[in-house]
Amino acid sequence: MAIFNKLKDTNDKTNLINKRFFYMIIVVILLSTILFTRLYFLQIIEKEKFSTLSKRNQLTVIPFEAKRGLIYDRNGKVLATNYSIYNLEIVPQIAKQSKVILERLRSLKLITEKEIKKFNNNRYKHRPYEPVIIKENLTEKETAILSTYLFELPGIYISAKLVRHYPYPKIMSHILGYTGLIAEKELAYTDSNYLSHEQIGKTGVEKKYEELLHGILGYKQVEVDAKGMIVNTKNFIPPTAGDDVYLTIDIELQKETYEIMKNYKGAAIVLSTKTGEILSMVSVPGYDSNVLIPQSKDHKKLKEIFQNPNKPMYNRAINGLYPLASPIKPFLAIQGLEKKKITPKYQLFDPGWYKLPSSNHIFRDLSYNIGGYGWINLHKSIVKSSDTYYYHLAHLLGINSMHSILTKFGFGKSTKIDLWGESIGLVPNKSWKIITKSQPWYKGDSLLVGIGQGFLQTTPIQLAQATMLMANKGKGYYPHIFDKSIDQFGSIQTFEKKSIPPIKLSKNIYWQWIHNAMRGVIHEKEGTGWRFGKDAPYIAAGKTGTGQIISLHHNDIIDKENIPEHLKDHSSFIVFAPFNNPEIAVAVLIENMPGSALLARRICDAYFSKTGILKNTHLNKNNT
Repeated sequence: MAIFNKLKDTNDKTNLINKRFFYMIIVVILLSTILFTRLYFLQIIEKEKFSTLSKRNQLTVIPFEAKRGLIYDRNGKVLATNYSIYNLEIVPQIAKQSKVILERLRSLKLITEKEIKKFNNNRYKHRPYEPVIIKENLTEKETAILSTYLFELPGIYISAKLVRHYPYPKIMSHILGYTGLIAEKELAYTDSNYLSHEQIGKTGVEKKYEELLHGILGYKQVEVDAKGMIVNTKNFIPPTAGDDVYLTIDIELQKETYEIMKNYKGAAIVLSTKTGEILSMVSVPGYDSNVLIPQSKDHKKLKEIFQNPNKPMYNRAINGLYPLASPIKPFLAIQGLEKKKITPKYQLFDPGWYKLPSSNHIFRDLSYNIGGYGWINLHKSIVKSSDTYYYHLAHLLGINSMHSILTKFGFGKSTKIDLWGESIGLVPNKSWKIITKSQPWYKGDSLLVGIGQGFLQTTPIQLAQATMLMANKGKGYYPHIFDKSIDQFGSIQTFEKKSIPPIKLSKNIYWQWIHNAMRGVIHEKEGTGWRFGKDAPYIAAGKTGTGQIISLHHNDIIDKENIPEHLKDHSSFIVFAPFNNPEIAVAVLIENMPGSALLARRICDAYFSKTGILKNTHLNKNNT
């Protein structure tokens, strides 16, 4: 019995073990089925999806900046060029262990804590695939050290970058402008053709023609291993260089104009009467545009530019607003003739002041001509610049008629010059005063406009344009500074000149009468511009101007010596030459001192010395 019980226990244990083994096999089979099903799903069903994800992990895109186009003058002389520097860059998408990498660079004394902090602040402003600059303008020694350790620094690169340089920094500063790092706001409204550490035109030609100059980014698709090292280049799209831009400026004339003007505050413009091309345009003082390039790091000079009380970054040629002053007189004389208010024989007695009928208020001659000019006609009114004559003419014409002719000559309107930020000036009228001053228009307001004072404001570029229209008897082209552009494939894009709406008069002889008077300003002994015409080897026609800054009453006595510098009169001069076949229209304005006529003469001489006209002066004088 005992043996039987023992055998029974043994059988029970064996059955129990067999059951457990059976259940274990079932579990193994079940788990294996689940595992193989999952493998099949991942490797067969989801193969394409995970294959794509794998490729994304291995491939990354690195962008390349395009070469910025160069800028030349009309004769092919370089005005803006590029030079190479080397930067230390990191691509965050590749450099997974950026903290470790940066610490290694710091230990090699290649970067500082300040540069690490700057990187950490800026990295998230960039796209993941976009290189982030850690350090700019590496030295040769730093480049050599980096080259040795690059193999252990995944995602770190030495990149060559082209930086802007201006061979004529002060002379061309207001025309070319400058480039600077693209701001976040600028990046927001630009397309994907810009990187966040790129430079973009900020002012001048650099800004106006940014689209042409910038070029198109290139891209390189690279394969990266698990360590972040590039193992293969899959695809490369080279960048497209920006177009080279040619300007209408003659840099030799520009240099001479700047040299003539550099000790003054003001502007000078030389405009081609044939084409509207700006041959020279100077605003003084100028500024060193190379200092504003981010790579310059010359903080002392940068501070001097921004804190200079003479505002060197202010482009007086297109932004400066000044009284039109006496250069207004030939333009109003044209309207007086056209409206039959005056004739060449009409005479007015000039006692040095003027009174409106039924008024005791005296409007004085602002040239301080106390005794007046006596009996004066149209010709002499321009030659001697009689304020009294033009007070009376303004009274005869009225503000609406004056507004009409002045706007036809381009005052109070954009000249459409192809530079950013042009001021449009002001030619006031009745509605303007009611809207802006909440006051009616008085007859005295018209008289002040008649001598180019009062609310009237203009810019030097408007003066040059109006002088061109006068020289051409009412015809001309809008001023422009762009000549052509050439892309990297040699394709040329030229500037399309746009005609200014012509000024038509009922009699063409009116133009000649005014031209003769403007010639008298320069070449007659009584002319206010006789200093220009003294020993001039060519015949020209012009008009002087004195822009008053402070208002005077009829009984005011001026002590010129004690007037503060910033309140002294401006001096302006307009001229076109040669008289019979005008080539250039010139406008010169200097702030708070006289002498614009002599400066204009030197500028004209500089132009004609290049064209050869000074070698044939007898022809010019005999043809007048």
